[in-house]
This record gives sequence, structure tokens and C-alpha cells, in this order.
Amino acid sequence: MADKPWERRLKDLALILTNCSKTYFEPELFRMNLNQFLQTSRTVTFIIQKNKKSIPNFDEWYAKNVVEGLKNDSLMTWAKDSRNKIEKQGDLEMYSSASAKLAFSYLESEDVEFISCEAMLSVSIKKLTRFALKKMPTSLTDAAYIQVERRWVANTLPDWELLHALTTIYARMYESCSKLALYLDDKISGEIPSPSVLDCRRSSDRSVSYIKLRDFSQVSVDYRISKSDNFLVPDSIKAVDEQLRGTQINNIKEAVEFNSKIAEATFNESGYHISMLFFLDECYMPIDMISYRPDDQADKYIFWRMAAERAKVLGAKAIISISEAWIRSYKNHLSKPISQMPIVGERLNIYGADINNDHHSISWVIERANAESKPILQSAAVDTDVDSAVYFVLPVINAMRSVA
Repeated sequence: MADKPWERRLKDLALILTNCSKTYFEPELFRMNLNQFLQTSRTVTFIIQKNKKSIPNFDEWYAKNVVEGLKNDSLMTWAKDSRNKIEKQGDLEMYSSASAKLAFSYLESEDVEFISCEAMLSVSIKKLTRFALKKMPTSLTDAAYIQVERRWVANTLPDWELLHALTTIYARMYESCSKLALYLDDKISGEIPSPSVLDCRRSSDRSVSYIKLRDFSQVSVDYRISKSDNFLVPDSIKAVDEQLRGTQINNIKEAVEFNSKIAEATFNESGYHISMLFFLDECYMPIDMISYRPDDQADKYIFWRMAAERAKVLGAKAIISISEAWIRSYKNHLSKPISQMPIVGERLNIYGADINNDHHSISWVIERANAESKPILQSAAVDTDVDSAVYFVLPVINAMRSVA
């Protein structure tokens, strides 16, 4: 069980955040849980300070690992000010809105959005659909979708959906407790949910839905956290792990090169590589990983936008993406949707980028002798023509910078 007093309080905070998520569509209960969360979140660091006698060189550790990380964080400043207002003046001023927006790229800045009341939501969806079908070329509408959501926003924090803000605040408290556990040669209690677990619940409980314009199908996003205690690592990958053990990683280039060795060994062992996205900390160490299976281009837009929200929650400083990709020819096919352009090749690619705008990419051409044979990789090649951040990761890079 969580035996450290600050970890017990963090566990309490996780339960309150779960209650916020569960009562998202019950205004009075959500208000009560929001107030309790903001009041409780502040006490995690209070309790750490209260127990400073049990923490060696406390003042130096606390200044570097807690104060330094939180002092310039505008969201944490909002949390502190909101707690003071709740305790001394009353509830936060909040409003609930319903919105429908037309999306056709990786960037939210390019969306067309209607914010309205619940009763007018269906009207907004119809307006966006008519706009898309009349004004946009087929090459865009094939991958476009309409996102429908209801959201709570605080007047003093207009750029954040509240549940996303609370999950990010929890992540900062979790990070402080995790660093303290590591400092004390321990690890944080397994009873305490990680920010990733609670972020999955947030996405589910908010009931955001998506309508794809190519066939008007309605979809939602589902997260599943899988654990396998009996997973056996193949000998070929163990050998690579032995070779890489002790490698120092100081920048995104070295992080990509390190992971490229594992990605190559994985593909050679299995004949394929699932799409994976790693979130890294300031030392280029992984703090979370998501695998994904998009069915079409719209799914890719949705995934990378949600990855951006996850990056903000985690406070990630860099990412690495590994995926297989079709190479398509756009010559004489510019008017067609991407999915209808002819396939001229196949690659395995690993791409990394960080908040400093440093990036690095390595790829392999995938060759198949025939449909039944096991595919093989050509020699790895550094993608020297990549001179700026790849477009699809821009939402995540922008998100990481916004909380840096």
C-alpha cells in the first residue's frame, strides 16, 4: 500500500479526479468535485514539506525538483490561485459549451468551428457538413471529420478544457512524488494510478464523438492499457539490448539512433513493426508509450491531436515515432485523396523531435519478393532532406512547447 503520507494524499487526489471525470455531465456534482480536487492538490507538496526531516538534504532537493519545475508553470499558478479563491471567496466561475468543428488537417488552427448551446448542436453539425461538401475539394473531404463535444471551461482559464487541466495538474503532483521516491531509492506505490491511466479515462468519460465525411460513420476513441507478465523477448532482440546497454543519450539524434537499433531488430524478427509513439522526458528517457492502428487519414488526424493532449499532461520534452508507411506518388494525382494515390513503395521510419526544434529521422526501404515471403529491410538511411519538423508531429511539438 501507499505508506508515504504524501503518496497517500496523491492516491486521494487520483480518486477525486476520477470522480470529476465520472460526474462531468452532472454540473452540481462536478462543481463539488472540482473544488475538492483543487483544494487537495495543493496539500500534496505541503505534506512533503511537513515531512522534510525524513528526506536527506531536503531544501536542495525540493528547490531543484519541485519549486524549479512548478514556479513558471502557468497552469500550476492558476491551480494555486483557484484554491485560494475557493477557500476565501467561493466557487470558480465556469461555463459549459457544446461545439462542433470541421477538421481536415493535423492542426487545430485550421479548423472551422461552431460553439453553441446543446439545443443548437445538431444545427451546427448540419451547417459544417453543408460547408464541407459544397466548398471543399474531394481530396480534403475524404479525410475530413466533424468533432462533437461538450466541455467545461473556467473563466480564468479559457484555453483549457477543465478535465484536461485537472489531469495535467495531477500529472505534475505525480511527477514530484515519483522523483521523491527515486531520490529515496524507492519507487512510487503501484496503487497510485499513473497520469496516463487517468488521461485514458478522461478521454472516454468526456464522450467526444467524430463523424467522418467520407461515409458519415460516427466513431469514438478507445484506449486500452495492456500488460503481459508472460511476454518473452526473442533472443535476437535480447542481443541488441545487450549491445546497447550503458549507452549514453544526450540529444534527440542519439535517442533516435538508439531506438532505431531496436526497431530494426524487431522488424527483422517479426516481419513487421506496429505503429508506436514514445513520450520522452528532458533526459530523453521514455515516460509513456502508445501504439495505434489508424484505419484511414481521419484517424491519423484524430490520433496526433490526442497525442498532443497526452504530451501536455505528461510534460513531455521529446517524442519518437516508429511506423511503417506506404510511399505514394502524387504526380498527375494531386486532385485525388491520399488514399487513392498509387503506392510506389513501403518504408519503416523512425522519427524524433524535441521542444528545441531538433529532429532526426532514419528509414529503411521494405522489400517483398512476393506476397507470401517475409519482408526484409534494406540498409538504414538517415533522412537528410528533413530540414524542419515533420508536419504530422506539429500538434505534439506545439503542445510540448506550450507547457515547457
